[in-house]
Amino acid sequence: MARRSPHPPIASPDFEQALVTLGEQLEGLRQRYQSVCADQQRQGELRQALGIEAAETVDPELAATLGELQRELTELEARLDSQFMSWDGVGTLFWQVVRFVGLGLVLGWGLRSWVG
Repeated sequence: MARRSPHPPIASPDFEQALVTLGEQLEGLRQRYQSVCADQQRQGELRQALGIEAAETVDPELAATLGELQRELTELEARLDSQFMSWDGVGTLFWQVVRFVGLGLVLGWGLRSWVG
């Protein structure tokens, strides 16, 4: 007598596609993490360079270099800030709020009409 497994087989096209998608998302996350680490390291280097150059006497060439470093530092800070805020996350958050607030409203109206 053959014995049947209590669990259905896991391998299905949907499961495999979900695994592929998850792998792609994980690779994207790794790349963003490496980018953020590199930007943070460069930000520290720039801050240190700005501190050293600000302490030195200011001549036109050093002032130009200081301005360039400050501009690059500002760009890096903006890029680092944008790494943590993506439109995909905002869209997902928006639809979760819509779904759960809508569900709460429907349940609230249903209970109100049921109670009195």
